[in-house]
Amino acid sequence: MKNDALKQAFVAAGCKDVRTFIHSGNVLFTSPRNNAAVFRRIQVKVRELAGDEPTVVYRTLDELDALVSRNPFRKIAETKNKKLYVSFLSCKPRKTAGFPIESAKEVL
Repeated sequence: MKNDALKQAFVAAGCKDVRTFIHSGNVLFTSPRNNAAVFRRIQVKVRELAGDEPTVVYRTLDELDALVSRNPFRKIAETKNKKLYVSFLSCKPRKTAGFPIESAKEVL
């Protein structure tokens, strides 16, 4: 789905300061403290946009701050050839991946 349409779905659900992040499906927004009601409205709007039941994973600013504080990559030495990513899953995986995960070198 297009970023503009996704952004408008969040605006229609009552979100403010809506920004999409590249074409990743990540959306940053502010909302009132009653997050459960906002999340239900977002789910409805994104379902209308996608034409199917989407999986939407929400993380609050406090949850993101906690993740940064835990520093999950603290044992991995940083180099110019490493990129660190965090993925949020909608459920617990059946098995845990070993780290670091290495992929073929990107061609630019």
